[in-house]
Amino acid sequence: FIVWFNYVFAGNTVTWYDLFASTTTCYVFYAVIRCSWFLGVSLWEIGWQSYAEYPTLRDLLAPPEPLGPSSPRLDGQNSPAREVVPSPMSPRRSVSVPGSAKARRIDRQAKMLLYGPIMVLVIVMAMFGLIPLLCDLGIWCLRVDWLQGLADASSRLNRMCRFSLLIGLFQWTQQFQFIFPRWYRAAGVGAAKSWRSTLIMWAGYCVLGPVSVARLLQWAFFPLFGLNAAGRTSVYNFIVPQLITEGVSAETMDGILILLWMLQLLYASHIVVKEINLSDWQKDAFYDDSMWLENTIQFKCMFLVPMLLLFFRGFASPAMGFTYAQNDLIVLTLVYPALLVLVWWCTYAYISLRHVKLPRFMVAATLTYFVSGTICEIAGIPAGGARLIVWAHLMRQLIKRASIPLLTATHSASSKTSLRQTHGMERSWCVLLMRVSLGLVGLFLGVRLAFGVLASIQENQRLYPQVPFIQMDKASASSVTVDHAIMSSSFARDASLGHGPRNIARYAVCDQEFWGLHVTDYGMMSLAAYFTAVEDQQAAVDAFFPSQGMKVVPAVEGDDQFWVEIQVGENLTVIAVKGTDFWRASDYNEDIRMWTEPVVTSLLSTVFPTVKIWSPGTTAMVLDAEQEILSAMGIPRPDYKLTRVIDYVEASADRLASREVVFTGHSLGGGIALAAAALVNKPVVAFSPPGMYQSISKHLYRYAPDRRQAFQATHNQSVTIIGENDVVSHIFDTHAGLVQTITCSTEHLAMVGCHMLENTVCNLIRHCKGSRSRHGFDSCRFEYDSKIIMASVARMLDVPY
Repeated sequence: FIVWFNYVFAGNTVTWYDLFASTTTCYVFYAVIRCSWFLGVSLWEIGWQSYAEYPTLRDLLAPPEPLGPSSPRLDGQNSPAREVVPSPMSPRRSVSVPGSAKARRIDRQAKMLLYGPIMVLVIVMAMFGLIPLLCDLGIWCLRVDWLQGLADASSRLNRMCRFSLLIGLFQWTQQFQFIFPRWYRAAGVGAAKSWRSTLIMWAGYCVLGPVSVARLLQWAFFPLFGLNAAGRTSVYNFIVPQLITEGVSAETMDGILILLWMLQLLYASHIVVKEINLSDWQKDAFYDDSMWLENTIQFKCMFLVPMLLLFFRGFASPAMGFTYAQNDLIVLTLVYPALLVLVWWCTYAYISLRHVKLPRFMVAATLTYFVSGTICEIAGIPAGGARLIVWAHLMRQLIKRASIPLLTATHSASSKTSLRQTHGMERSWCVLLMRVSLGLVGLFLGVRLAFGVLASIQENQRLYPQVPFIQMDKASASSVTVDHAIMSSSFARDASLGHGPRNIARYAVCDQEFWGLHVTDYGMMSLAAYFTAVEDQQAAVDAFFPSQGMKVVPAVEGDDQFWVEIQVGENLTVIAVKGTDFWRASDYNEDIRMWTEPVVTSLLSTVFPTVKIWSPGTTAMVLDAEQEILSAMGIPRPDYKLTRVIDYVEASADRLASREVVFTGHSLGGGIALAAAALVNKPVVAFSPPGMYQSISKHLYRYAPDRRQAFQATHNQSVTIIGENDVVSHIFDTHAGLVQTITCSTEHLAMVGCHMLENTVCNLIRHCKGSRSRHGFDSCRFEYDSKIIMASVARMLDVPY
């Protein structure tokens, strides 16, 4: 379809290689969508498993026995010939004891569940600990852009990944303690059989224990006592002064310390399993409902307690604050579930591939890695994240086909049915909510696709209706009428159009000048930008500002320019950006693209109310991370329209060096003007724009990477005029800088009237009587009149009007 569309509407020739490249491109994006779906479904399932006390994990550790004819019934009605003594065990356990072969399989599967998670934690922690260590020592540094956040030990992402791994280690230790209550006795006896084991065991605990306690106390309390860098890392200065002297950071040493603890506990568990009879192995605990419930509650608390400690540590610190703590908490709540999915999936693969030879599996993994790289090269997507996703998708398909069923595979359907029946009402509501959310996402993507296709067709075939969208009528030297779509506005330099109510209140901006002009002057210039031809733009400027000597700079020949440069005197240039064109699908597509993230954030806040208390810094961090992920995945992001405005200003830098440049615009044009002004550090006056306070972060990531997350740029030299009951100004993002809210005199009519620029300018003229404006209009009238649209339609149909 993509090749056909490209050939028919873009006129490009198509070869077999193009067809093959398009197919691989589609597969890359399919792999991204499929892996994202897998992650979402896994998080959904893990959430419900946590809510239902992990029934699937319990089935793996204690598979339920099928009930035979001689087994006791679960409804409590036993056979009268045989009285069954009540047991504290769950009825999931049959009276019959499984055979020796099956018992060995259960024990082997349980051991895999014990070793699998800790092995995954060790491997992941080794990456987060050793890569920064090698870089700090100057041996080798990871130079991949999209992995810098993971390779830098001081970055927030790396810190939260280490903290998530530490929580995982706590939870694994808690489970180990639950399964082997007297593990220390088994470890002592097992280690005593070899002097090497004794040395590793007790020397490790004697060294790691005091260092960890001291480091934990420093980490927990240094924000409250304001310790300097030396005070925060004094334990490492005492233990490994040479490494600290050579530039190894305390964050890197924290990762090494966690890794050593993982290796120590892994070795201890290996010894305990050898002497398992001395550890009071609670094998029956998996069958006892009360003991399992207590275990799962402790497992959840091992996550909640460190998470709350992390938040309140930052919240109570005068050196960090609420935003810092909130950002850490949000990253943690995203990283920890992903780590849980990784541990669960790797453990599942470890168990289900137990019959596969390791060398054979490693060869297959290596081949699929090279195949994924080849696919991405053919598709023209060099991003490393895309290659990793394609490799993960291929590996998942390989594991699914090479794996054998788990011991509880025959009970999976019944387990899911039991889960749905146990929490039927809650799960039904959540499923309904998810389906509605997915429906909204599908609707949004459909609208985006429709506008994108229509805009491409319209742009390539130049399918623009030859009907005027705006026209001006200069009745006399003192009055001007502008017909704009379904609106008609008249401006007069006398009181012929009426002054409105007496003693009308004045706005705060009425007696102010911004960079040499009044706000109504900028409004009239924004109205002039809606005219298409340069001659019409110049005529509108001359009618709005007679005898002012303002000049419109002509656009480059053949350039479809959607802004107008107006030279005001010798030292001032105003760049007025046109708003949404009624006939252009690309403008509607641009509206959706530029403000997708704020709308999604608003929708999320209805499901997750805590989103409403996100600070601007937190929102900027989330949007910046979204752009980082899209860039790493190689997902194409076409240039925004503001790119052309920025390029125009930068290309004209020499010509405009001696002039003050001010941006202005209305609606979409106002939003583009706000973004462009923030990116090139210029002043702006915008009318009825969507907000730009949150959205600016993604534009900073793209156009000003040296100022990423510097969302405060929208406060600088920014003036915004918004009207009451204007939907566009209130539902898309929030506003920054100086914001003047005005009334809407047409709120009793159609809602679109409160958004129209002419209505806003008329309102300002009435409320700012006697202001020092350049246009000189003293009265105005705004009304609904669709004569320009009706005349255009009549002309197209060749009927009289």
